[in-house]
Amino acid sequence: MLRRTITATFVSFLLASAAYAASGPITSIKISSGGVAEIVRTAAVDESGTVEIDVPIEQVDDLLKSLAVFSSKAAVQDLSLAGPQPIEETFARLPFSPEDLNSFSRIIGAMKGSKVTLDGQADIVFTVVGVEEHPKEGKSSLVLLTPKSELKTVVLETTTTVKFVEPEAQKKIDDAVALLAASAADGMRTIKVRLAKTDEKDVAISYVVAAPVWKPTYKLIVQEGGKARLQAWAVLENASGEDWNDVAITLSSGKPVTLKQRLHERLWKNRDEIGNESVAEVIAQPRSVTMKLAQADIAAFAGAAPAPSMADTIAPSTATEELAMANFEIPGKFTVRNGDTLSVPIVDKEVEAGFVSLFNPDAKHPNAALLIKNGTGNTLPSGIMTVYDLKGGYVGDARFDDIAAGATKTTVFGTDLKMDQMEERQASDTVTAVKLADWRLEAQKISMITATWKIKAGDEGRTVVVEDHVPDGYRVAPGQIVEETTEGVRLKAAVKAGETASLVVKYVREEREEMVAADPDESRIALWISGTTDEAVKTKLQAVLDATAALGEANRKLQSADERYGEIEREQTRLRGNLAGVDDATLKRRWVDRMSSLEDELDALAGEKQKAEASIELLRKKLGDRVKTF
Repeated sequence: MLRRTITATFVSFLLASAAYAASGPITSIKISSGGVAEIVRTAAVDESGTVEIDVPIEQVDDLLKSLAVFSSKAAVQDLSLAGPQPIEETFARLPFSPEDLNSFSRIIGAMKGSKVTLDGQADIVFTVVGVEEHPKEGKSSLVLLTPKSELKTVVLETTTTVKFVEPEAQKKIDDAVALLAASAADGMRTIKVRLAKTDEKDVAISYVVAAPVWKPTYKLIVQEGGKARLQAWAVLENASGEDWNDVAITLSSGKPVTLKQRLHERLWKNRDEIGNESVAEVIAQPRSVTMKLAQADIAAFAGAAPAPSMADTIAPSTATEELAMANFEIPGKFTVRNGDTLSVPIVDKEVEAGFVSLFNPDAKHPNAALLIKNGTGNTLPSGIMTVYDLKGGYVGDARFDDIAAGATKTTVFGTDLKMDQMEERQASDTVTAVKLADWRLEAQKISMITATWKIKAGDEGRTVVVEDHVPDGYRVAPGQIVEETTEGVRLKAAVKAGETASLVVKYVREEREEMVAADPDESRIALWISGTTDEAVKTKLQAVLDATAALGEANRKLQSADERYGEIEREQTRLRGNLAGVDDATLKRRWVDRMSSLEDELDALAGEKQKAEASIELLRKKLGDRVKTF
């Protein structure tokens, strides 16, 4: 049994290898960091204009999506391949199952009604009726119908031979055996591409399939004079299922959208089922109506324009410098066995780089970092970087982020324990102008955030760097010498041993505040006064604030009088109720005196209210006059 397993595996390997060889050699591969690879191979065109490619079944969906034929003469007619379950589908049409082929008697028994001859006697033709099993003896007998219509049994011996007389019956056996032989490599599919209008013997085939993402790694040796040697290497794997022999390799560092779809899977539409009563209703309709509809349908089809033929799929385009990716064409050709890993250099250049102390907002000490300018001419993808110092000694590892050509970035490899740091941020508002518009007071303000970083050096000097994000809604205040980056700003300074570097940046934002001129907010006006440096504006605002305060005091007095007035009215209502409900003369006298006292207070309050209302009117006018000065 073990020997049979090894033999089957070896046969399967040979079949797969032969299939790949028949597909034509791979000439180039472009591996994308999006998890796919474009494979280009040369394929032979047979006399019928057909190209055959053998691929693993897991790649079929991708080939159906992306396969392209590159030719200046040929046009693609169609593409075909076996279904997702060829064995099941083929045997569904045969009278026997794959398991029946393991038994002589079961094969013959499944072919009931077939004409056969036995043991080479071609002159006697029998008809298979069935098979009779003899479990105790471990044998089987054929039940046959003779040419004289007599039933006969024949014991099946190990030497018995049976031949099917009818070609159709024999073909069923032959097709089943051939299919099972091919199933040894059932992990493969042969894709047939029919071409037209071509006399070419070979064409280029391109398709995109899933592939392991290639990984960049970097080595940086810092040199004197602000220079460094940067090496980038690419680590990639051959997981295509076949060996690469003398293949050109290109690596793409873009981030394309990569999708997949199960195109080799059958999708069935669920249809609503109607009852027979619905069919009866349709049949019961007048025949003239039915015929009219049918004729209209026929006329519509007859008058329809023929479907346009698809243009040739062979439309190669010239690639340009892509905005979303950088391509690395590796010089030379490579041979990589299936499953092996390859590491190749893709960059080896001198760049601008140096050690810096980078402010770390989440720690006591700044980071030990590198400030690197990408002078390679290509966008470099993110990867791990190993850093070496001037003497070639290992310093640390860094996470190297994506960096565009010509851009400058920092990358951290450790903590600078010889440096101390602190940060301070202050916010302030300045009122630059106040105006009256549509009886609304509007103040133009400039909000400013001042960020200050202080970094103290130990016994060694440093170049210190601060990278900061611009707060939302703000911009860098003009007149400052700062480097603006895609993430925010970058500040640099040199600090000597034992000294402290102070780096400052200011962010500003223009704002507008407004309030109803007839009802100003005292607290906001006070803020406007404290925020303006214009003495004339400050004087005007102070006058508005004074008038607003006086008006507010008058309104509070009027409100207080109104509240007391209401309290008295409620008390009088209570006293009237008491007077109506008792007969005690003493109590009545007491309540009447109380009522009289309240009436006197009401008269006084009415006078106060009248004075307060008059004062409010004058103060409103005064406030309006003060507001009009803007």
